Amino acid sequence: MTALLPDSFSALADLLAYPEEGYASRLAHALAVLERDEAAAPVMEPGSALRAWAASVSDEDAQELYTRTFDLSPVATLDLGWHVFGESYKRGALLVGLRGELRDHGIDAGTELPDHLPLVLRLLAVMPPGEDREALRKGIVGPAMRSIAVAFHGSNHPFAPLLRAAAECVAPDVRRSAHLPVLSSHADPLKREVLGAGAMEGRHA
Repeated sequence: MTALLPDSFSALADLLAYPEEGYASRLAHALAVLERDEAAAPVMEPGSALRAWAASVSDEDAQELYTRTFDLSPVATLDLGWHVFGESYKRGALLVGLRGELRDHGIDAGTELPDHLPLVLRLLAVMPPGEDREALRKGIVGPAMRSIAVAFHGSNHPFAPLLRAAAECVAPDVRRSAHLPVLSSHADPLKREVLGAGAMEGRHA
C-alpha cells in the first residue's frame, strides 16, 4: 500500500473545495499535481471528469450545486466530525483540537468549521508523520469520507466518482465504521433532491 504524497493531500483539497472564480483552472492545476503521485492514480479519471463538467458550466452554476449538495444536505456534509460523532460532545472536542492544529500549522479556516474536509486534507499535507496524523487520518478522515461516498451511491452527481476515489486514496486501509450516526428519516427526501440522478445536467454556461 503506497501512501499519498503530502502535495497530493493539498491537491485533493483543491478538487473538493468551494468553486471560486476560475474553478476549472484550479482543478486542472490540482490534477497536474496528482498525476505525479502513483498513489493518486484512482483519482485521475473522476477528477478529469469533474474538470470537464466544471468547464461546461458557469462558476455560478458550480457554486450553486456545491452549496446545495454539501451545505444543505446532512448526508453529504463535508464537516467530518458530524459523520463520526454526530452532534455529540466528542465532536466539540474534535473541533477544539482541530482548530488548534490548523492555527499551529498556519492554515486559515476562514468561515468553515475546523473539521471541514478540504481544511483537514490541507492539515494532513503538513502534519509530520506520527501517531497524531495517523489517528486523524484513520480515525476521522477515512471513516467520514467513506460515509460521504456512501451518500452518493447510485447517483450520477458530478462529485460522486471523485468522492469515492478520494476516499480510497486517502484511507485505503480504513472502512466505514458501523458506529457512524444513523440518519433520521427526514433526511431521505433531501438526499433524493440534492444527490439524485441528473444533477445540473444540461445546465451550461
